[in-house]
Amino acid sequence: MEKLTNSYYFDYNATSPLSPSVEDYLERGDFLFANPSSQYQLGKKSRSIINSTKDFLFNTFSLDESINQIFFHSGATEGINTLLFGAALKAFKENSKLVFYFSPTDHACVVNLKENLSALGHDVIFMPINAQGEIKASELIKEINRKKADRTIINWTWLNNETGVVNSLSAAEEIKRETNTEIIVDAVQAPGKVLEWRELSAKLDAYSFSSHKFGGLKGVGFSFVKDSYDYSPLIIGGGQQNKLRSGTENPMGVYTTELAIRDLIKEFSLEKINKMQALKKDFEKIIISKFGQGSIVGHSAEFRNINTINFIIPSIKATLALMAFDLEGIQVSSGSACSSGANIPSRILTALKIDDKLTRSGVRLSFSKEICSLSSEEKSKLLLKFEEILNRYKN
Repeated sequence: MEKLTNSYYFDYNATSPLSPSVEDYLERGDFLFANPSSQYQLGKKSRSIINSTKDFLFNTFSLDESINQIFFHSGATEGINTLLFGAALKAFKENSKLVFYFSPTDHACVVNLKENLSALGHDVIFMPINAQGEIKASELIKEINRKKADRTIINWTWLNNETGVVNSLSAAEEIKRETNTEIIVDAVQAPGKVLEWRELSAKLDAYSFSSHKFGGLKGVGFSFVKDSYDYSPLIIGGGQQNKLRSGTENPMGVYTTELAIRDLIKEFSLEKINKMQALKKDFEKIIISKFGQGSIVGHSAEFRNINTINFIIPSIKATLALMAFDLEGIQVSSGSACSSGANIPSRILTALKIDDKLTRSGVRLSFSKEICSLSSEEKSKLLLKFEEILNRYKN
């Protein structure tokens, strides 16, 4: 949560402020502008920064560089599209058919691929989930083994951006072990929001991240992918990044990714985690006292992250609630897409089979380690202000 002038920022799952080291770097103005494919000294300096960031990322996430590659891109939307649609395109060229499994609560960059994947002749099947949004692993294993496709790919959302519900990597490992399917992981929301965010499973096939979710620049991201994962790149050109993603690389953006993760590692202490979890409980106590435990989406899930609360205010549409919070200096968000003031039902809440009357009333709080900088008095005032807003809609 970022404390601004008379304002509190509770929308970290959408984007985060720049981390301190990134801000310092931008203020210094020592920018890497040269093309990293150039052979002169400035170009070599840009290449050196990209290579050192690659090494840092492999070490940070403990993945084996001998069987994995990493490529940088514009963000996880591009990364996930490359891994999913790229596999579909490769199969289409070879006149073969794939089966994809998505969760109905996956990000739009996954769910909205269905039409294009189907147009290439591939099957897209939505995985079974429970009322919390957790994937029913045993049912999925049976379904995959019954289908017996030549090649099956699962998109696995580690942490849902809207609800904070976690589908563990160990569950994904079990599915892979029992079905021999390939699993790519949407890891966008994981850094700093689950305790084990650096503990990637070497058994899974790919991971995608967006730098702006943890303090880097927007328009930058990276994906790990096993050498064995077969796909066609979507961006074709000069063959940069081992032909995984052509186009002139962005050394400045890549470097801010490393800086932001270094800051996150340094600041991700047990003390701060405990403070974040304590604040989350304080907010949830207030919500439950007004609207009941059932108003918190995913409250009964086995694993939830440490920074996200999605709750339903039954008596009001989310767009109006967001305005009320904003006028009081509290920046929150809604899972529903709003256009020209129209309040559209949340796709995620609909997928969780929440009553149609309530799918327009979801409000999301997502905060970060910056909450630890607030004094006890400031936290008390914030919680009181939050409760006063909810009191308007209690009945």
